[in-house]
Amino acid sequence: MLINYDVYKDKLLIQHPVNYKIFEVQLKDITWFDLASYRFTAIHTPEKGLRPGFYEVVYSGRNSAVYGRHSKELSQDLSENTARHSLTGKCVYYVYRGGQSFKITTIKSLLQAYKNDEIKNYIKSSKLNVKKICRRF
Repeated sequence: MLINYDVYKDKLLIQHPVNYKIFEVQLKDITWFDLASYRFTAIHTPEKGLRPGFYEVVYSGRNSAVYGRHSKELSQDLSENTARHSLTGKCVYYVYRGGQSFKITTIKSLLQAYKNDEIKNYIKSSKLNVKKICRRF
C-alpha cells in the first residue's frame, strides 16, 4: 500500500494495493502515521491551541511534546507574458505542555515555553539555532 502525505493540502492519501485507486483518508479517522522515519499525529480539534491537521512529532515526553507543522505555499509570477508557479516549504514548531501550546520561533520563545534552567543551559552550551532547525524541511 502506497502512502502519500500532501503537505500543500494537508491530506493523507493511500493507494489501494489491488485496483491502484487513490483514496483520501479523513483526518477524523487517523490517530497517527509513520512516513519514512517521521511520525505524524493528527490533531482533531483546536482545543490544544493548535489548528486541526497533521503534525510531525519531533519529541514526545512525559510532560511535554514538540510538534512541527509543515506546509507549502503556492506563489505565482505572471511577469514577462509567462506564468511561473512555485511551492515554498515552511515549518512552524510548537511546544505543547501543561495544556497549552507555545509557538517556537526563537530561542527566547523556547525558553518561555519551558522556563527551566536546565533547558537554558543546554541551549547555551549547544548553541542551538531554532531558525536553522526549522530550515531542515
